[in-house]
Amino acid sequence: MIVNTSQNIPILWQTAAGAAATGKVVGDLTITDKLDGAAVTITYSLTEGATVGAWREYTLDFTAPATTGDLMIFLQPNAGFLAQDTIVDEVTQNSLDEIATLISAPATSTLEVGGPSSDLLIRAVKSTYVPATFTVRDAAGDPVNISTYTGLRFGVRNQGQTITYYQTTGITLVGGGTGGVVTVEIPENASFYSELGTGVDAVTLYWDLVGDAGGSATQTRCLARGQLSVVRTEQ
Repeated sequence: MIVNTSQNIPILWQTAAGAAATGKVVGDLTITDKLDGAAVTITYSLTEGATVGAWREYTLDFTAPATTGDLMIFLQPNAGFLAQDTIVDEVTQNSLDEIATLISAPATSTLEVGGPSSDLLIRAVKSTYVPATFTVRDAAGDPVNISTYTGLRFGVRNQGQTITYYQTTGITLVGGGTGGVVTVEIPENASFYSELGTGVDAVTLYWDLVGDAGGSATQTRCLARGQLSVVRTEQ
């Protein structure tokens, strides 16, 4: 659940005789709640719904805490039984959809001074072909039109910068680059794969993609950069 948002958690209530428990109010519940193991103040209400088989449906209504953490709510009815007496959920700042958007479309920027505003991780299995696709975005999160960029090159180095790998082919501006989408096709024989030695599970390298703005060789810009994790293959 998201901080400070309205929650309506369904619960099912049954009498000790096995019939639907009707007419219940929030005062018929003893509620114990904790956020990260500490007591938290939450105001609850109960809304009665329909009968479902031998159960009466209710919703437990409340506003999620303003602080992130692991929330546990234990419900003890004054009589009868609940189908589920414990609610456990994580209170987060962002929804999964918002997080997924940030992950699938990393914000790299050509409009700020210097390099991109955030890094992008590329994960490659050793000695395999990897078509890495990402979107170049500005500081507001909007795609950047990179259709006029020329001389695109993809480079990889280790932390000590003692190896160098450059790739100028297999780099495609998807849709002509107007939407900022780039695909870099890393070949399975890329020389940087040799950095992962025998008996090592993974090695971290560093990559970037640069290009010449407006086709000018004196206006080279970093379009994207980040870590490149090479992991072992069992083939």
